[in-house]
Amino acid sequence: MHQKIRKYWLSIFAIVIFSACSITNKSFFSQNLYFLYDNYSKNINSEILLLNNSDSTSLLFVKINSKDLLFNKANSSKQLKAFLEISFELIDYKNKNKIVDSTVLYYLINKPLNDTLLMYTIPIQAKKGNDYLVQITTTDLNKKNSRNFTLKYLRKTNIEQNDFLIRDKENKEIMFLPFISDSEKFDVYYRNKVIDSMMVLFYVERENIALNPNIPIDTLNNNYEIPDSIWMWYADSLNYSYDKKGIYRFCNDSILKEGFSLYNFGQTFPVIHTPNELIKPLKYIADSTDKFEPLNSDKFTKLEVDKFWLKRAENFNRSKDLIKIYYNRVINANYYFSSYKPGWQTDRGMIYIIYGLPDGIYRSGEIEKWVYNPIGTGPGLVFIFNYEYHPFNSNNFVLDREKLKYTQWDNAVKLWREGKVVYYQN
Repeated sequence: MHQKIRKYWLSIFAIVIFSACSITNKSFFSQNLYFLYDNYSKNINSEILLLNNSDSTSLLFVKINSKDLLFNKANSSKQLKAFLEISFELIDYKNKNKIVDSTVLYYLINKPLNDTLLMYTIPIQAKKGNDYLVQITTTDLNKKNSRNFTLKYLRKTNIEQNDFLIRDKENKEIMFLPFISDSEKFDVYYRNKVIDSMMVLFYVERENIALNPNIPIDTLNNNYEIPDSIWMWYADSLNYSYDKKGIYRFCNDSILKEGFSLYNFGQTFPVIHTPNELIKPLKYIADSTDKFEPLNSDKFTKLEVDKFWLKRAENFNRSKDLIKIYYNRVINANYYFSSYKPGWQTDRGMIYIIYGLPDGIYRSGEIEKWVYNPIGTGPGLVFIFNYEYHPFNSNNFVLDREKLKYTQWDNAVKLWREGKVVYYQN
C-alpha cells in the first residue's frame, strides 16, 4: 500500500475479445490445476483485484512489476519491449459452468528507465444477482513458461468485498491485499464515489488453528456474532490505529454487516518474522517434549525456534534447509489461503504445509480437490475442500472430513519430527 505506482505510457499492440456465452463443455474444471498454488515455479507475479462498478459490469485490475518481464528487441521497432498477454474467463459455475464473458488482451510495452509498477484495468460483463468464478492468466510472451494463473470469486449477490475500492489517501494507490497494520490512511470508494463514513466492527484475533484431518469433526468455535468493539470511521479523520491484531469489518449496518474486511495478522503478513510468528505454525509437528504453551505468548525467542529445528535436524545446515522449506510453505499458505484467519491456520494451509504441493488440483464451483500421488498409480491421497460461507471473507474452504479414506497424517508428522522434508507429490 505504500509503494508508489508511476504513470507509464503503454502501447497496446492488439486487442482480441472473445465472447463465449454458449460454451458449457470446454471449461477448465476438468483440468489439472496443479500449478495454481505453485509459487516456486512462477517467474511472473501479478496482483489481481475484482471490483463491482455497476449492476451489469465489474472491473479487473492487474498489477505487474516491470522487473518480472523480459524486454528484448524481437519486434519491428528493434527497441527493448515486453510482450504481455492478459486474459480472463468469467464462469457462471452454478449454471453448468457456462463461460459468460472472456477476453484476451496483448500489450507491447516499452522498457522503462527504472522498475515500474504497471497497472491494467479490464471491463467484465457480470450481472447483479449472480456469483461467478474468474480465471485470470497473465503471460510474458517473450519468456518461455512464464505464466501466472489465478482463480477468484466475484460476488454480485450481496454487498461484499468486491463492491469497495480502497486507495491510499496520499498517493491514491489501490490496495490489492486486505492486510493492514498501524495507522494507515485510506479512502474508500463505492461505485466510484468516496464514502464519508462507515461503522467498524472489530474482532480480536482468535486462535482457530486447523485440527489434524484424523479428527472426524472440526469443533473449533469461529463465532463472530458479537464484536469486541465498535466505532465510527470518518473519511476526513486521520486518527485511526489498526495496531491490534484481528478483523476490522467496515459496514453500514451492524446487523447485516454488509461491507468489507481488513485484517491485521502481523506487521509483515503474509511474511512472518518474529519468534512468536515462527513458533505458532510448529503446532502441526510439535510433540509432547516441545514446550510451546501458551501459544499466544509473545515471550519466545529466536533461540527457541532454532533449538526446535536443531533437535530434529541434528546439524546446522540441515536445520537451515528444514526451516527454509517449512516456512516458505507457511508464507505461501498465508498468501493463497487466508480468509477470516491467517492462511496457515486454515484446512488448506495445514495440508499444504505438511504435505507440500499436490500433484493434482481440481476445481468445480465451490469444491476443490487435492490429489497426492507420488508413485502415479492408485488413487493416492485425496483431500476435498468445500466452500463454506463466512460473512467476512469468500476464501473460506473447509476440509470434508467425512470423505477422507486415509491421510498418512501420522506418518507425515513423524517424518517432519525426524528432520525429513515431506514431499508427497511427484
